Amino acid sequence: MCIVIDANIFSSIAYEGASAHSELKPLLKWISFGRGKVVYGGTKYGEEIAKHSKFGQWLKELEKKRKVVHIDDTRIDSTMDYLMNNVSGPDYDDHHILAIVFVSGCKLVCSSDKGLHSLVHVCYEPRLKTLIKKNFKNFIKDFSMVKDIWNKSGSVVIRRFKSNKTGKNNCFYY
Repeated sequence: MCIVIDANIFSSIAYEGASAHSELKPLLKWISFGRGKVVYGGTKYGEEIAKHSKFGQWLKELEKKRKVVHIDDTRIDSTMDYLMNNVSGPDYDDHHILAIVFVSGCKLVCSSDKGLHSLVHVCYEPRLKTLIKKNFKNFIKDFSMVKDIWNKSGSVVIRRFKSNKTGKNNCFYY
């Protein structure tokens, strides 16, 4: 199973001294030693990785272990452009993360960005979901129901997606 990691979590993962690092240890263990993989793609996500060299190094280590899934940048970028042109809001600046979710069929997103969580809710409203699915039927693998996983401090850190096809939860709890 794959997870998309938002840039606002990069430092918490890469630096052991970061305040949220201990909260993310089970996630790191699941990725490094379990069945978890990091999925990424797109020009904007690549730029975000380039700004966080330590996170980029961690991804390269994972790549050697075959724990990374790279989705074609062109597919992510065109889906992101569509989302940016059709979904706007004051806190919506993570269309690229949602594009990765839609194109890859990934069921997990790790983020502390409330704007991203709001954006996911908007994009999973039936009318918009149908439009996105119709316009990108060759790119998008699955659409899902959304559920949040909360951390100790009360903020959402992982958004879990429940598959419409199987009805099963495809997620990692910590």
